[in-house]
Amino acid sequence: MADEKNTSDNTLVADKENNTGQHRIQFILSPAMHRKLEELIEQTGLSTRAEVLRRAISIYAVLVEEEKAGAKVELVGPDSIRKRLIVM
Repeated sequence: MADEKNTSDNTLVADKENNTGQHRIQFILSPAMHRKLEELIEQTGLSTRAEVLRRAISIYAVLVEEEKAGAKVELVGPDSIRKRLIVM
């Protein structure tokens, strides 16, 4: 089953389920998002775009659940300055 959804310059072109229940998803990314994805591959040492996206989804899921449960998501820099993230 193909599905198309637009979100600004980034488009989900297709979401197809294979016979094992896994989904193959295709995206059209803006040039800026594509550059960011490639930068993340370089910075993390991960070997594929899919692995970067899988990990990003996993991290985002944890952040959303924690925020829904009432937690505040913060980053603490090496200088001890705190930055609060608004996840949702």
